[in-house]
Amino acid sequence: LQYKWGTKKFRPRAERDSVRDAGVAFHVRGPDDVWPAMVECQIQEGDTGDAWIVHTQATSTVHPTDLNYAPDTKGGVEQTKGAQPGEYHRFLRSYCHEQAGWNQVELVVCGESATYSVNGHIVNQLTRLKAWNSATGSWEPLTRGEILLQAEGAEVFYRNITITPLEAAHPDMKQ
Repeated sequence: LQYKWGTKKFRPRAERDSVRDAGVAFHVRGPDDVWPAMVECQIQEGDTGDAWIVHTQATSTVHPTDLNYAPDTKGGVEQTKGAQPGEYHRFLRSYCHEQAGWNQVELVVCGESATYSVNGHIVNQLTRLKAWNSATGSWEPLTRGEILLQAEGAEVFYRNITITPLEAAHPDMKQ
């Protein structure tokens, strides 16, 4: 999808210095709640590409000193967040590639893995996505769910939203 910011802000972000906030949530499941279980690609001024782990669990590789996403080939160390059901956690993106005007966000989601790209740059990768199953008392693979677009207190415009099966977009990947 592509997004750009409008000029209007609403409570609680109505203050002039408050950043505009939005996102794309996927693998959404659970009760119709303000924050159901999900994984989110943050779209926020200065933070586009952060990964929010909401009532779920995920693993990524982060640089040990700046704690931003870094592949293992660049010093990233594996870290899992979401050890307890009901928690919110964030993996920071590798770098801010947001620009003025329209921005391109690509999410490649394949089962328990997701890759976030902003304006053609990979900024975050997640593996071993899990959801808590209260009936069994255990974490289980999180491989499906709804997709939601979020706008949180600020005007945001989305366009060119497409969902493409992996076989068509990435023939080398298998679902």
